[in-house]
Amino acid sequence: MSEQLKAQFEQALQKYKEIESGEWFDAVQFVLSFFSKCLDREKYISDRQQLESQLTENTLVKSEFDYLDEDAKVYKLIGACLIRQDIAEARVNVEKRIEYITAEIISITDVKPKEIEL
Repeated sequence: MSEQLKAQFEQALQKYKEIESGEWFDAVQFVLSFFSKCLDREKYISDRQQLESQLTENTLVKSEFDYLDEDAKVYKLIGACLIRQDIAEARVNVEKRIEYITAEIISITDVKPKEIEL
């Protein structure tokens, strides 16, 4: 869907350039504005879904940590290597990621919908 909207936007932009000084100028401006807002909304939805997915994943990791003993071995994947990590440090890292992702969701929820109303 995104590629189709982008193609339509490019076509509209080309027509806009051709008839910029013509009588259809206002109509074309409206169409371009609409397509631009559609693309912005699609990006907002995609970003929001990605953040929600990351939040779900990190919440699941946090709940799995609750089942582990304090002396359990925890490994972190860095590139192609598994590096041993202290469980307390891993818990703190996951908590911070959850806080950050939650703040990002709140941030885009407060700002984006107001900017991209159709």
